[in-house]
Amino acid sequence: MLNIQKPEPFDRESGAALSAHSIFPTIQGEGPFTGHTCIFLRLAGCNLQCPHCDTEYTSGRQSMTMAQLVSRISSVLHEHPRMRLIVITGGEPLRQDLAPLCTNLVHAFPNVKIQIESNGVLGLRRLEPLVFSGKVHLVVSPKTSRIHADTAMFAHTFKYVLSHDSVNPKDGLPMTALGHKASPHVARPPAGWIGQIYVNPMDAKDPLENERNIQAAV
Repeated sequence: MLNIQKPEPFDRESGAALSAHSIFPTIQGEGPFTGHTCIFLRLAGCNLQCPHCDTEYTSGRQSMTMAQLVSRISSVLHEHPRMRLIVITGGEPLRQDLAPLCTNLVHAFPNVKIQIESNGVLGLRRLEPLVFSGKVHLVVSPKTSRIHADTAMFAHTFKYVLSHDSVNPKDGLPMTALGHKASPHVARPPAGWIGQIYVNPMDAKDPLENERNIQAAV
């Protein structure tokens, strides 16, 4: 079944409150922190509509203040005291202003890593100092052919969703990701960028296709 959640515009609010979908403990399954226990803060809404996205990020949303968000995250950390990672995801987290939240989290939990996972289309707004300092780890997972220049350059990691029938033989990276249109192909890291690149197989909801996608990623 294809994703029918409608794309949502850039949110121009100050970030004093955020539209959140869910907050829950889990294990990071992709990218540089694979295998780490973590808290997922899933924010509501996305600026894209990727046909093969399998994530629910629209229904059940609620507006939460900084105090409410920090309190909920603090409760989860209290229940799981060995956790050292907060993942801010979506949807598309950079659709909203994350600077106030990340500033609060860095001060409240200095020994916990913060990861933002973005499709890279939107800019960082006021996040550059936190990302540049390494206090916030930015993972860009492109779905389109163009991504924001600042977001791309500040990214610590690029992560690609790979399907076996859409691999560029020149570099092993996908031509398209999650069925979203990209011409001539999904964006690559910018010239001069130094960092890690990860690939993970797309979940096609079909065992044979998934095996092919795994082998393509390998």
